[in-house]
This record gives sequence, structure tokens and C-alpha cells, in this order.
Amino acid sequence: MSSTPTSLKNNGYLRRLANVVMIGTVVSVLLGTMLNFRGSKYTVVSSSNNISHNILHKSNCRKIALMVHVPNSIVCCSQSSDSLCQAILDPVNKILTSWPWAIVIPIIPFLINSIASIVLVLVHASLDHRKSLDSILSCFGSIMRRLLLYLGIIIFRMVVLYILPFRMQQWLSSPSSVQSCWCDSLVSKKKCSNEFDFSDHLVLAVVQYIIPSVLESHVSLVLITIRLPHSFISKIFYPDQGNNALISTSNKPSSIYDVVVLCHVCSLVASIGIVLLNFRSIFFTCRYFHTPFESIIGFCIAYFFSYHPLLRHSNIYNVVLNQLRHS
Repeated sequence: MSSTPTSLKNNGYLRRLANVVMIGTVVSVLLGTMLNFRGSKYTVVSSSNNISHNILHKSNCRKIALMVHVPNSIVCCSQSSDSLCQAILDPVNKILTSWPWAIVIPIIPFLINSIASIVLVLVHASLDHRKSLDSILSCFGSIMRRLLLYLGIIIFRMVVLYILPFRMQQWLSSPSSVQSCWCDSLVSKKKCSNEFDFSDHLVLAVVQYIIPSVLESHVSLVLITIRLPHSFISKIFYPDQGNNALISTSNKPSSIYDVVVLCHVCSLVASIGIVLLNFRSIFFTCRYFHTPFESIIGFCIAYFFSYHPLLRHSNIYNVVLNQLRHS
């Protein structure tokens, strides 16, 4: 098949894509922190708490939240009537930060691309038995390398960028600061003390969702560019080249390419959707659930320990793009 186009294979192209996404991330963080200039920090009270359960039952609230440093600041959310309650009741944000969706959702674009590539390789193998084994092994090998890369990023976020900062945060906190407060019957002692708590949700959004989505969106663009000329869909883009330009060899059925290209487009759309939903999640986190300083520290952890070394100063481009050599 066609080789990877030079314009897409260039590392600078992926860096520009990463920079555009990072600008969107920075805008989300800055917008949330600027609107939260007073440093308000809401805590959602668990519905499993007996007292909160009674409050929810009597007041017909779906969720309640409070600000630890403001006495009697209980907020009752029965519907998404304002931005705060929209953030508290948001089902999308809850799914993005819950198990097992926080692991499954980031690799959905990868799964779509991989299934499409496997189907295409199996169809080719059925038509050319001489190269069938080599093609299948090459396809599965490249898919496994990319899967291990994404799982490695997820594990790195869970172990290095969550457990270690959290332990350091506990070590630096003073035991004497844990004291009783007006809401100690509703929230934990740690939250009651209103200690510093870096924005782990921001780290989660950037590292576990946005980075794999950026990498896989580039893979989708490369695969679309490679496989589009072999499909009937290419008539829309190359109307003057005739049917001879659609099929490079007689044993490559162009009909399967239509399905495969559409799958790659769906993967690209999924990647873009994941990034946009996490921009929204980052805004809500910075606006309501963390102080500006906590949000900035969370962003710095995500950027300097993951985004910057992975997408600007590493050979990760080669890891991602080398798997396309036999596409």
C-alpha cells in the first residue's frame, strides 16, 4: 500500500496538533481559575452519609455540596438550574472519573482503529495466502505496541502522578491542622481541615484522556490518508481520476476500504469528542472544586511530568508512526 505521507509523518505535524490541544487545555484552566478568583472550593457530600441522606430526602435534593471554610454554606441541587449544580450533577464528568470508564474510554479510538486494521489485514490475507502470516503478525505486533504505550501512560498516571504526589501531600500536611469544623458530620476530617489538595482530576484529564487521544487522532489521520485513495469514497475527493485511481491492484477490494475509512473517521471523531469533554471537565474542576493554586499545581504536574516530555521531547512519534509502515 501507499507509504505514510511525508506531511503527516513529519514529527512537527504531531507537535503542532499537540500544541493546539494544549492551548485548549490552558484556556480551560485559565478560564476556570479566573472565574474562581475568590478561591471557592466546593465539596460534594456523599449520599451514603446518614445526615446527608436525611437532608436529601427532606429537601428533595439530588446532590448537596458545601464550602468547608464558609459556615452553613450547604448548596442543594435538585436540577441543573445553574452552572454550579450543572457541574455537581453532571453525569459525563462522573463517568469520566469513575472505574472502569477512566481506563476504557481513553482507548476507545484505539480500539476502533485496531478493529478496522485487523479486518482489512484478514481480508487481504484471504486474497494473498503467500503474505497472509507476515501481514497478520505485523498488524497484531503494531497494535500491541500501541496498546502497551497507552496502558503504560495510564499506569504511569495512576502510580507516579497520583500515588506519589498524594503520599507527599500527606507527609507535608500537619497533623495538628486536622480539626473539627462545622461540617465534620458531613465530610471527612481531611476535607474538613481544608488542607491543600492538588487537582488530580486535572491530571487525570490531561494525562489519561488527552494525551492518548492526541496520539490516536494523528494515527487516524495517517490511516485515512493512506486508505482513502483505495475506496469508492475517494470519488468525492478525486472526481477526475476515474476508477483506475481507486484500486491500486486488482486483488484489493475497494468496498472494504469504504468501511475501514469510515471507522478511522469515527475514531478521529471519538478522539476529538474525548478531548472536548475533558476541556469541559477541566473547566468545572478549576471553577468549583479546587482553588486556583491547587489547579495550577495539578496542571504543572500533568504538563512537566507527562505532556511536555511525551509530546515534545521524546521519540514517541516514531513508536506511534512505525506501526503504520505495513498499513
